[in-house]
Amino acid sequence: MSNPTEIFFRADGNPRIGSGHIMRCLSLAGALRDQGARCVFLLADDQMLPAVTGRGFAARVLGTHWQDMAAELPALLPLLHPDALVVVDSYALVPAWLDAVQRLCPVAQFDDEDAFLSTADFLINYNLYGVDRDYTRYRDRPVRLLLGPAYAPLRPEFSHRPARAVPDTVQNILVSTGGADPENVAGQLLAALAADVRWQGVTFHLVVGALNPRLPELERAAAALPNLVLHRNVARMDTLMSACDAAVAAAGSTLYELCACGTPTVTYVLADNQIPGAQGFARRNLMDNAGDCRHGPAFYPHLLDTLYALCTDAPRRAAMAAAMQQTVDGNGAARLAAALLGED
Repeated sequence: MSNPTEIFFRADGNPRIGSGHIMRCLSLAGALRDQGARCVFLLADDQMLPAVTGRGFAARVLGTHWQDMAAELPALLPLLHPDALVVVDSYALVPAWLDAVQRLCPVAQFDDEDAFLSTADFLINYNLYGVDRDYTRYRDRPVRLLLGPAYAPLRPEFSHRPARAVPDTVQNILVSTGGADPENVAGQLLAALAADVRWQGVTFHLVVGALNPRLPELERAAAALPNLVLHRNVARMDTLMSACDAAVAAAGSTLYELCACGTPTVTYVLADNQIPGAQGFARRNLMDNAGDCRHGPAFYPHLLDTLYALCTDAPRRAAMAAAMQQTVDGNGAARLAAALLGED
């Protein structure tokens, strides 16, 4: 396989699936650009177009539906060529799409779900459970496996972070509910927080994702909570994560950023595909898992209880922070880029 002259990224983001697929592709594209590669994003629609072009990348909108990847092939295939590489990051991926694209060029697939036996040339699963999953069925296939958090594609600011200094007292807590927050975790958590007297003197920093449709409601809730600060369009998440003494975050790619910063974290599940990740972090004592937010209103007091237990145990937070930074060093995007370009 020769080194590609052009990298196409096929990914989408919207209020239903969030922005995680696009964001991790942007991190990888940044590392590839740093190594001289030309990167182009191919999007089903224009919902994430500003996020892509705002990072300086070219993009083409296919005018298709993100859930029907087989139907997009007539619009997609004419854009490809033998010297290209396609990086695909979608839970809607089907074998027929892979087969058609691989007739023209190699494919690198983000493979969180292991939904089918893939024919991709590169299979990427940077999740903690990526090293636990049985990939022996690929042993006799011409595929390169890129597994585990050493390949977590984070932005450059998350590399070479200083060792976390853990204070005895928690004063600032980050809350990240993802790009879209379809379960309205932020709103329900703020309601529970307003009824909980344990958090006087602690400031909560709520990051509202770009696809969250409930900003006016959250602004009203924030106005009633003197210890709450809303953040939107955060330019340097690493700075905010490092400034907070603890965090609450959904079990997506944000967890790997928090690891790089060593921010002690309580995670939770908001979709089935997040269950293995949340369980993997908890099993290794890297984070506390508060469970599934879809289980009803009782989840939110339980989440705050879990958070309170962590915040009042400084030795445990210190051990957690050290283990997190040992697990994720923030250089995964550069490693992935080198592997895809045949330079590692």
